[in-house]
Amino acid sequence: MRIVIIYLIIFIIFLEADEYHLGRGLQVQDTPIYIGGYISFESESNTNNKSLKIDDIAFLSYASYDNLSYMIELEYKDLYSKRFGENSYTLTNTKVNKERVYIQYEINQSNILKIGKFNNEIGFWNMTPINILRATTSNPVLVQNIYPKFVSGINYKLYNFSISDMSIEVSSQNNKSIDEKYNSYIFNIYNSIGLSYSYDKMKFKFNSGYFKVIDELNGRYFNLVAYSYENRYLEILSELATQYTTKEIVTKYAYYLQSKYSFTPWQDIIFRLESIDNISYTKIQNFLISAYTFRPIYPIALKGEYQIYENSDNNKFLFSFSMIF
Repeated sequence: MRIVIIYLIIFIIFLEADEYHLGRGLQVQDTPIYIGGYISFESESNTNNKSLKIDDIAFLSYASYDNLSYMIELEYKDLYSKRFGENSYTLTNTKVNKERVYIQYEINQSNILKIGKFNNEIGFWNMTPINILRATTSNPVLVQNIYPKFVSGINYKLYNFSISDMSIEVSSQNNKSIDEKYNSYIFNIYNSIGLSYSYDKMKFKFNSGYFKVIDELNGRYFNLVAYSYENRYLEILSELATQYTTKEIVTKYAYYLQSKYSFTPWQDIIFRLESIDNISYTKIQNFLISAYTFRPIYPIALKGEYQIYENSDNNKFLFSFSMIF
């Protein structure tokens, strides 16, 4: 019944919409409100198994008026999954997830306040959480292991334009997370601080934080440094992080180094080297990812990638189709 109501609301809003731009959504009459969404299909293949899934179907509503803006993102995650081969199965998940729900207020040109649930602006990769926006189908393992992907709380950012392009931001949460199962960690306390600095074609980020996972005695601390370089054809992206408690080092290090070469405006070749030393693994994990992305137009992406591990039995091929509308 909930699904029917959501689609009925979307249909009614579409009827009231005036103008549509692919990738931006429908503008509702003469208001600043836009509605749209995105979809993502993904397949995976390795030595023993193949799988196919509807990864994301999401509805977006956003608007910006004067200094105030908002974002609502409701999503079906893994709506349908089918695995073939050993341990074959079919799964469906019709739960509607609240991925992002926040209000943002620009106090002035240098001060921005955000309240609600938002993707955690740690490093560079996690700032583009959906398939269509990122370079590859997969996420670096660092993103899932070091910090929570989403924060349900408050974020304050201060820009200092007198020192090139520099910003300082803090995020805080002291409550139960919105859609807490839809995150890399289940926690109720989170605090972090970040510094960003840009110079010419280079960007640097430094982040430190603390969060308390529910049912764990000790809180977790993390530190991360990130670097990016971008020109017309080449983008280099790298992040290095560690995570620890007062009792032990959980992740001694995790890093990735990625290069993306755009040999045409609609075609990219990507290589990513990753490594992680985590107490959950019996030895250091190293792997290499090579990928190709084709965008006939920017809001549509076809991606293929091959992941190479030290244990060749873990090697796999990923393919995805994603579109924002």
